Amino acid sequence: MAKFTVKKQAHIILSDIIGSYNDPNDVAEWKWIEDFAEHICKDNGQLDMWDFMVNVESLDFNEFEQVPASLKELFKELSKEGITIAHFTQ
Repeated sequence: MAKFTVKKQAHIILSDIIGSYNDPNDVAEWKWIEDFAEHICKDNGQLDMWDFMVNVESLDFNEFEQVPASLKELFKELSKEGITIAHFTQ
């Protein structure tokens, strides 16, 4: 049997965290997520749905001040729960 690693993933709808918005290009949290994402998809079909994955394990929590204030508690909770991938969508 092939060896593999199981990782826990959380699906996060960003508007549930920060509230509603019209254009994700104008949202600071989306810019930060995009900068730290390992998977980026901004043109997901006809709806232009944004879809990013951030590796929680790769974040340097010694430099946690870089994380937008509105996302700090989320990332602390994800890390505490052993979630390794944060999958952000609109």
